[in-house]
Amino acid sequence: MNGILLRNIVYKVSIRTLYYHFFLYYCNPFRDKKRMKELKYITNIQNNDSLSKVSDILDNHLDVISWQVDTFHPERILTVETDERITLDLIPLMDEKGVDIQPLEQN
Repeated sequence: MNGILLRNIVYKVSIRTLYYHFFLYYCNPFRDKKRMKELKYITNIQNNDSLSKVSDILDNHLDVISWQVDTFHPERILTVETDERITLDLIPLMDEKGVDIQPLEQN
């Protein structure tokens, strides 16, 4: 009986998180491209295991609006979109999971 209750709670929490991200990214009337900033990082992502570690962190981080990894680029560029008013420090979070990232110098 407790297992069913726990599954329902986890399901409801994950659905709420999905709704929150969907609203934040697509439906938010205050979403202004002028307020968005892109952070770019050089990563050591080589396989699906390290990509899943990155997705666990970034999918559950409320300050991240969207992210993508360019796996065809030799330096595996991670692009994270967030609000410019938020200071986002991903390096310690990624180090805990064993993924090395370095900020990409932009001209």
